[in-house]
Amino acid sequence: MNTGEKKATKKATLETKLLVVDQILNGQLSNNQASKKYNVPRTTISYWLRKYSTLVQQNTGMSKNDEIKKLKEKIEEFEFQKDFQQDIIANMELITGVDMSKKELPKTSAKEIEIKKKQRIKENGSMDIFKISKQAFYKRLKTQQKQLDHQKMITMVKDYRKKVGSKTGGIKLYNALKQDFINADIKIGRDKFYRFLRLNNLLVPKRKNHITTTSPNHIYKKYKNLVKDKSLIALSNSG
Repeated sequence: MNTGEKKATKKATLETKLLVVDQILNGQLSNNQASKKYNVPRTTISYWLRKYSTLVQQNTGMSKNDEIKKLKEKIEEFEFQKDFQQDIIANMELITGVDMSKKELPKTSAKEIEIKKKQRIKENGSMDIFKISKQAFYKRLKTQQKQLDHQKMITMVKDYRKKVGSKTGGIKLYNALKQDFINADIKIGRDKFYRFLRLNNLLVPKRKNHITTTSPNHIYKKYKNLVKDKSLIALSNSG
């Protein structure tokens, strides 16, 4: 029995050890249950717990921090989209004079849109807001959509660089994210994408040129400096 147990412990990979420790720490298994399930002595499991418990806790802590960070980024994106949509509805209601939000949207959203409408009237005058032309309205709509698209693209670029590498160049980024842009209904070419990266400081910084000199630590023969510690009287002593 002892030889069999030793063989089982020898064959156990690091992933198996971490899995056992994680299950015990989370209360899924006790030491005895883990010993029977994985055919490992309890003393070995106790050793694994002492050795790998901190590593498992660090990994779970890091993964939780990453999840919280991603959730915060998503919340910020949703808030930006909500604000953008409310701006459109507020402008439309001011132009048409029809209160669509009160009928179709929840009370909280309708109140926020009402506040935005009041702010528009204060900024542009009591009745001047209704004299806005269709061209000006659609131009503003286009700029707001552009801002929303840029926000999405910044998130896509940062997420891709986190997975692949922070020094991923523009061409590789464009080819990798081209389909994602199409799925998000973002129309952008390669040159325009480069301008977008430059404006948002997302281009990979160029390496500085370093002056390289001959290394004195080479393996070849080194000749003595015959001129060292000698003063030159003239350019040429001949003749």
